[in-house]
Order: sequence, then C-alpha cells, then structure tokens
Amino acid sequence: MKVVELSDVCQVSKSKVAPQDIQRGTPYVGLEHISPDGHYKSEMVEADELKSTKNVFKPGQILFGKLRPYLRKTALAVSQGICSTDVIVLVPNDLISPQYLTYFLRKESTVQLATERSSGANLPRISPSELMQFEIPLPPLEEQKRIAGILDEADLVRKKTQALIDKYDELAQSLFLDMFGDDLKSSKEDWKQIPEILFFQEGPGVRKWQFRDSGVKLLNGRNINDNKIDLSTTSIFVSNEEAYGKYSHFLAEEGDLVIACSGVTLDRFHKKVGLLKAEHLPLCMNTSTMRFKVLDESILNIHFFRFFLGSVQFLSQLRKLITGSAQLNFGPSHVKKMSVPCPPISRQNEFAQLVAEIELEKLNASQCAQQNFDLFNALLQKAFKGELT
Repeated sequence: MKVVELSDVCQVSKSKVAPQDIQRGTPYVGLEHISPDGHYKSEMVEADELKSTKNVFKPGQILFGKLRPYLRKTALAVSQGICSTDVIVLVPNDLISPQYLTYFLRKESTVQLATERSSGANLPRISPSELMQFEIPLPPLEEQKRIAGILDEADLVRKKTQALIDKYDELAQSLFLDMFGDDLKSSKEDWKQIPEILFFQEGPGVRKWQFRDSGVKLLNGRNINDNKIDLSTTSIFVSNEEAYGKYSHFLAEEGDLVIACSGVTLDRFHKKVGLLKAEHLPLCMNTSTMRFKVLDESILNIHFFRFFLGSVQFLSQLRKLITGSAQLNFGPSHVKKMSVPCPPISRQNEFAQLVAEIELEKLNASQCAQQNFDLFNALLQKAFKGELT
C-alpha cells in the first residue's frame, strides 16, 4: 500500500481571528470540549469573553489537540466555529477522505507517536511541523471511504453503549431533583454553612522542581473527568519523603470527594467531581484541586453533597462569588462562604442507596463499552495495515 506524509494529503489551517473580532454567539471549542471518542461540543461565547487569538475551523476539517496528545483530543468538524490555539486545524485535500484521516489520527500507534514526539516537560505539545511528517497509508479514495464506513458502523455500536451510560447519569440527576427539589428551594436560612458540616482542603502549590518520576502521585484537575478519577493521565510524583513529611496532611483518603477548582467551565463543573477509592491511593492533593469529607454522617451524606455540587443552587452561589472569567477558579476562601441544604438523613441515605444501584448498572454498561472500545481499536489497527476486509 502506498505510504505518504500527512503534508501530502492535508495542510495546517492558518485562519485565525483576533479577540476583538470574535462575535457574540460564535461556537467555541476548547480542548476540554473534545472527548477521546472523537466528538466535540461547542459553547457559545459571550461578547469580550475570549481574550486571545483563536483558530477558525470549518466543516470537514479536523481538530487535533496538540497539548498532551495522549489525551486523544481529535475530532472531525461538523460545523463552523473557532477553537483554542492548542488545537491544530487540519485541512484535507482531494487525495484523502476526512473521515479516513480522522480515524488515522485517533488510532493508538498515532497517539503514541505524537506523544513521543512532543516537547515540554509539564505541558508537552507536538508541533504542527512534526505532525505533518507522520506517515499514513494511502489506498485509493474509494477504499478509504469503504474503510471509514466500516469504522463508522463499529463506532456507532460504541456510541449507543455510551448513550446508555449517559442515560444512567441523567437518571441519577433526575432522581436527585425529584427527591430534593423542595429542599433546594427552601429558605437558605435553614441551610448549613459548608465549614459546619464538611472538612475541605485545597492542595498545596507543589513546585516544578519538586516533581519526581516516582514516589506519591499528585492529583490534578485533568485526572477528574465524567465523575471518575483516572490517574493514568499523569506521571507527576512528589517524593515519599515530602509526601509523608511536610505534605502528609494533604494525603487523600478513601471516600474523599475531590473536585477540580481551576480552569473549569460552569457547564462542565458537575463532571469534574469524583470519589476516591482505595485503588487510587496513595495520592497527594495538588493545587487547583480540593477534597471534601463529611464531619457528621448523621447530618450529611457525601453522595447527596456530590449531586448538590451540580445543582443550579450551588452554581448560582459560585457565580456570585466569582466574576470576570469564563472559567471557574475558586478555593477555600469561596467555599467557606457557601451553604448546603440538609434534608433528613434518612432521605439522603435512601438516595445514596438508589444511586449505588444505578452506578452498578452503569458499571455493567461501562464494561460493555470497554469491550466495544477494545474491538473498535482493534479494527482501527487492522484498517491501516490493509487487513480490514
């Protein structure tokens, strides 16, 4: 099969827009809006919300996240908009199918190569010029379209399973509102201040020169996604000596509720919340993350609090305390001013039990989704070896 460089089949778009020329309502895609499954969600920007130059993209072009390529931020644009300059916009030519090229950029070996060729210790990025040197198998255009069609069908199965998982999330949130809607609307005079019922703590500002290749892992906001903790996306440690010495009181514990408290958009905040399990430990908190622990379990259930963090009532409190930014940046000084309703603990515990049952069903669906994901990746590898029949 013929093999060419990416520069032979696409080019990097040079289309940009200055912040003063960005109009209100323009769809914006940041790295946080691109999911590892090859899709993206844009958000409409407000006037003067974005303060720096952005890239412009059009339908049929490909969005490739150059920052930390191992996060798999690659998607085929289906609409027009603007995006972060940490997203490379690729413009395919007539020699290649945009879908075929997108799948090539998403496959495991391409992700690994992009990661290896990135530069920068803490913020590794791959340069557009380096990306353009990647080699890609180039069968005839009709064969490319056939391969992309087969992968589309396999991807559709995976999407349906993911849609089921999303439904379980919606069910849990609906249950929360059904059981506690009246409590959320109750007088805030009856609510309790967070310091009364919860221990909370932001991680220390561990400096770059303190980072190690082994020891105790440091938690960062990027480890918290879709209400799950994934520590495989970071390899930054603090030494055992410091972790169990001066940072010992920042060591997280099983059952802690952790959140990302910096660089998070309001519409994604409820996804940047997760509960720590024994398998995540030992783990040291770091700046831009916070942990919570219930002080009195006869008053508050941590699962009730977890869902409260995604409520309109919590976010409205947050908005009043934080101004001037499209992204949330807050800490203990803000949290201590916030309050939480405390319905009867029997009702909170009942909710927690129902959520546990939903989570079990979600886990089963997630295991099925992983199998579909593995199958899809296997097909991806075969597709670009000419083994897909």
